[in-house]
Amino acid sequence: MTIASDARNLLRDFPKYFEQVFVPPMQSTLNLSHPLVTNLTVTNRSTGAAVTAEGSFSVDERNGLLRLHATDLSTAYPTGVVVGGYFYEWFLPRDLEFHARFVANEHMMSRGSDTTVADLPAVELNVIAMGTVVQALWSLLSEFATEYDVINPEGISVPVRQRFQQVMQLFQVWQKKYEEGAMALNVGFNRISVSEIRRVSRLTGRLVPIFEEREVDDPSYPRRILPAIEAPFADGNEGGFVINGDTGAAVGGWPM
Repeated sequence: MTIASDARNLLRDFPKYFEQVFVPPMQSTLNLSHPLVTNLTVTNRSTGAAVTAEGSFSVDERNGLLRLHATDLSTAYPTGVVVGGYFYEWFLPRDLEFHARFVANEHMMSRGSDTTVADLPAVELNVIAMGTVVQALWSLLSEFATEYDVINPEGISVPVRQRFQQVMQLFQVWQKKYEEGAMALNVGFNRISVSEIRRVSRLTGRLVPIFEEREVDDPSYPRRILPAIEAPFADGNEGGFVINGDTGAAVGGWPM
């Protein structure tokens, strides 16, 4: 996803390669040296061939665990295996894709049903990428908020909360950057929208009609604006409305 990859570039959370050797005796579940792993390859040390058979192993990417499904590990891998792949410091690709969809949905709320993210201008996609960074850092703060400082009996202190404070500062910087971009383009949840406010006549109890604007010296007859009519769903569900944009709604529409 383009937005997720742009957000990763802004976060500078690039994949890093690692390689780890496991020799007998081995357990069926191997604890990798890094969490948040992806694109793993397993090589049989005795044959030098990659383990490609479907169902030969499974991976817990988030926790960095690899499980070999061979019944007898000593026979299948007599000299062990070599595991290689990439790991991330903060976010897996699917994590950033989730946050990107989260922010994109906010920006698409004011669009019509025919508009997709691909139809948005490139400059707004850049703003959505910054919003993705904000949402991703917010989720990271939720994780770091559960950690606490450690002090051992020797008096050595590990101020874990300092990491939370640093990420909080980074979050605030990107939040300001995103809000500035969204405000300049007038997109997102805080966009400014213009709408006609209609009032009800105290004498008749009906909505006061709205007319098109015209110059003070325009002698033409005033033209009325016919707003969209809200018609209930055909199945009778309460609270659901379809906005009919023309003058012929299912409930009768405007008389012509």
